[in-house]
Amino acid sequence: MQVIYVKRSSALSRKLVVDEIKWALIASRINIILGLALDFYSIQRTMSSGVAISAIKARCENEVERIEKQFDDCIAFLLR
Repeated sequence: MQVIYVKRSSALSRKLVVDEIKWALIASRINIILGLALDFYSIQRTMSSGVAISAIKARCENEVERIEKQFDDCIAFLLR
């Protein structure tokens, strides 16, 4: 009986560690998404201010593309 208990305990312990790692990864991706939302908001404000010159607009557009790619990557990870 002790051998069975130890095996079950060990399996449960490994499962808890794996679950903890998964949740840490999920939390990390959600944190990245929130950071991207702040970046996007900042870019939107810059673009809508009316004083953005073409060089700044081009840089903002590149940043929007970067944000979109990172967001898509994070969502794809979370949907796995």
